[in-house]
Amino acid sequence: MPMISDAELMKIQARTLYRLNAEERITGINEGDFSGAPLLFIGKTPDSIQTYYHEEMSKSLITELKESISDPISIIQLCRIIEKYHPIQNIWMGPAYVYKGHTTPEMEDDHRIVRITQQNSRLLDTFFAELQNVLEVKSPVFGYVLDGQAVSVCCSARTSEAGSEASLYTAEPYRGQGFAARVVSKWCEYLHAQGRIALYSTSWDNIGSQRIAQKSNLVPYGADFSIYI
Repeated sequence: MPMISDAELMKIQARTLYRLNAEERITGINEGDFSGAPLLFIGKTPDSIQTYYHEEMSKSLITELKESISDPISIIQLCRIIEKYHPIQNIWMGPAYVYKGHTTPEMEDDHRIVRITQQNSRLLDTFFAELQNVLEVKSPVFGYVLDGQAVSVCCSARTSEAGSEASLYTAEPYRGQGFAARVVSKWCEYLHAQGRIALYSTSWDNIGSQRIAQKSNLVPYGADFSIYI
């Protein structure tokens, strides 16, 4: 896979997370019924700031925001501007990671990590039955299997032409045992082998998720900021 700059990775992430129109405006999330998109998405890398506005955002609000988006990004200032037009419902901030092809031998040799398809979907019966009807959309799906059932699963939350964003589930009794990092690593390795980009993002306050990213040898390349109304 050719080297891709951090700025280009952030563009790929934006196109993976969201549906964009010809003007690069957000029309919806790239999942389900496409609802629930943020009013504003900012992707920051060491050498770029990329901003995506919802298609319904007014020109006057866009103008005000553009004048206020600079490095360092002031989320408080941006919120004050938006609140003159809309009440804010939620704010998301967190690091963005990418897989660059480094997997530990321990992860590679674990036979308990299984790719889950329709043919063996019963592995999801106990803890993740809701995934059985969306296996094709969430593909690839990898599970850590103990006693005939997947106890941790990594799949594709959202997918674009270039890459996929990881989605991770671990049954509560099996958390903190290292299973999550193993399935994330296998999911990333599989995508990488197909010439696709494996993306993983989380929030700043989710320390456990950040540790999983580190254990899976994922590389931080930027940060996401999303504001919802």
